[in-house]
Amino acid sequence: TQVMGPKYIRLPANNREMAHLVKGMEEKYGFPQAFGCVDGTHISIMQPTENPHDYFSYKQKHTINAQAICDWKGMFVDVEIKWRGSVHDGRVFGNSKINRNCQ
Repeated sequence: TQVMGPKYIRLPANNREMAHLVKGMEEKYGFPQAFGCVDGTHISIMQPTENPHDYFSYKQKHTINAQAICDWKGMFVDVEIKWRGSVHDGRVFGNSKINRNCQ
């Protein structure tokens, strides 16, 4: 099985790629110094047999947290799906690869 995600969903690899994204965001939306927009969502899952309470979210169902960043064209540049539904969005972002890279 070939993993396709890294081929199509990836953060800028160098300053030139980052500058291109920043320029696109500013020209299209007027957001200076931004390379993308981040948001989170909950993906519904069946109740797990182990630790089901960890996956029970504020949406009153069992979920997994997903966080994604899109560029000015609406293309994904980063996706992180690994946190249990009970985890707050702030913690998901605080522990994300993109947060570590920005710091």
